[in-house]
Amino acid sequence: MALCSHFPDCGGCRFADIPYLDQLPIKQGLFEEALPKIYHSLIQPVVPSERHRFHRNKMEFSVFNGDDGHINLGLKRQGRWDQCVPTPDCQLLDERWAEVSRWLAVELTELGLAPYDQKTHFGILRYVIVRRSEHQAAWMINFVVAADVYESLLPVAIQLRIRFPWVSGVMMSIQSTVSDTAYTDDVRCLDGVGELIESIGSKRYRVSPYSFFQTNSSQAFHLYRIALELAAPLPSDRLLDLYCGAATIGIFFSDHVKSVLGVEASPSSIEDAHFNIALNQAEGVTVREGKVKNILKFERPEAEIVVVDPPRSGLEPKALRRSAETGASRIVYVSCNPKTLGRDLPMYEAEGYSVSTIRPVDMFPHSPHLEAVALLRKS
Repeated sequence: MALCSHFPDCGGCRFADIPYLDQLPIKQGLFEEALPKIYHSLIQPVVPSERHRFHRNKMEFSVFNGDDGHINLGLKRQGRWDQCVPTPDCQLLDERWAEVSRWLAVELTELGLAPYDQKTHFGILRYVIVRRSEHQAAWMINFVVAADVYESLLPVAIQLRIRFPWVSGVMMSIQSTVSDTAYTDDVRCLDGVGELIESIGSKRYRVSPYSFFQTNSSQAFHLYRIALELAAPLPSDRLLDLYCGAATIGIFFSDHVKSVLGVEASPSSIEDAHFNIALNQAEGVTVREGKVKNILKFERPEAEIVVVDPPRSGLEPKALRRSAETGASRIVYVSCNPKTLGRDLPMYEAEGYSVSTIRPVDMFPHSPHLEAVALLRKS
C-alpha cells in the first residue's frame, strides 16, 4: 500500500508505494550508476533518514482551479508540468497541513482572485510556500502572486494567524514574470514576522522566505556531522567554505577550527550569513560576497580544509581549479547531484587529489534523490 492517498497521481513521491527500507538499495543503485565505476568501491551504504513522514521543512504548493471550479492547493501531476493534483493529505510537510490546506482553499476561493494559468499567463495566485522550524515549532507561509494584491490578502493573513497560532508569519511575494518559478526579490510581510530560526545541532540559523536551507532539518545534522567527521579538523586549521549560502556549514565547523572564510554570490544569503554569525557568536567566521572563482582568483586565500557545497550544476571549472590551488590537504565535497559529482571528482584528481570515500545521505525519503559527502586528500 502506498504511503500517501495522492499516489500515483501526484509527482511528489515516486517511491511512495515501496517500504522505506526497501527504497534504500534502489537509491544506492541509482547513485552508483551516476558515478564512474572507478569510484564504486569507495561508496559507503546510504545513511537512512531518521524520519520517513512529515520530515520536510519546506514545501511549494501550486494554486489552481479544481474540477469543481474551486481553488485547490497541490503539487504537479506525475509527468505533467501543466497539471496539478490537490494534496491536502501530503505526508511530507506536517500532519497539520491537511487542516490548513483545506481552510486556505475555501478562503482563497471566496477571495475571488484567479489562480495564475501558466499557459495563458492570466491570473494572480501562483504558489503557497510553507516553511517550518522544528526549533521554534513555527511556520511561515508565503503567498506568491503575479501582482500586488496586498489589501486583498491582508485579511486572509490575519485570520490565518488567528486560526492557526503556530503560523508566526505570513508573506506576500510578487512574481510578475512568465517564468514558472516562485522566486522573486519583491517580498513583503503581511502579518507577523518574516523569518524563522531553525537549529542544526547546537547551532541556530535564520530562515528567510527564500533562504537556502536543507529541507530535512534533522537529517541535515547527520549530513554536516559526516562532513565534519571526514574533514577531521585540527584546532589550528583554516576552513574555506565555498558556496557557503547562509554560512550553515562554516558555523557548524566553527568550534573545531581556527577560522572560517565563507564565499557566496547571493547578497540575501550573505545577509543571512552575517545574522547567523552574530546569532551564534561565531567570531572566527567571516564571509565574502562574490563568485567563488573571482574571490579565489583575487584574494588567493589559503586553507587546510576546503568545503564545497555547489548547486546542482556542480563546480565551475575555474572555481574547482582555484579551490585546489589553495593548498588544502582535504577537500570535502557536499553534493546534491551525483552526475555533477561524478564529473567533478576526476577533475580534482587531475589537480593532485585522490578520492578517499563517498557517503550518500538520504535527505529525501520516497524520492530517488540522495545528498552525498565525498572526501578528497592531497596526493
